[in-house]
Amino acid sequence: MENLRFLAEQVYVLVIPKRHLLPKMGGNPAGLIVKQQLKMEDKKPRKTGGRPTKGLGEKRTYMVSFKMDSREYFSLKTKAKSAGISRSDFIRQCMAGSKICPRLTPELNDYIRKLSGMGNNLNQIARRANAEGYINTRSEYLYLADKIDNVIEMIEDDGKNSKG
Repeated sequence: MENLRFLAEQVYVLVIPKRHLLPKMGGNPAGLIVKQQLKMEDKKPRKTGGRPTKGLGEKRTYMVSFKMDSREYFSLKTKAKSAGISRSDFIRQCMAGSKICPRLTPELNDYIRKLSGMGNNLNQIARRANAEGYINTRSEYLYLADKIDNVIEMIEDDGKNSKG
């Protein structure tokens, strides 16, 4: 015979043994490791440790972002650094310690407009008093001064009523 060459192929066969044919070893076939499930009474209480959970009012869930120019940003940065706190904490403390004045009501704006007009009238009376003399313009001045006092009282009363 002539030289015959055979090419051999390697074949890998995975053999899975049948459990019922294997010898029993301590009730566990093939010595397989089986995790035992612990009953609730067998479990030890876990130590939770760590940081306590925060209440709903204590959690910071909202994020606010806003734009600043360079001057404002570096001012915030240096003030927070000199205080030794973060920028966020610095802004929070500024908000907590500041008092914001409410906008003027339309009624209060109307009073201020009237007072401004009366101030212009008073200026005209003062010019006439300088030109003609105080005696001729005295009654006009007293009338206007009384009206100005009334408007100022209304503004003060409105300011007290809107605060409380």
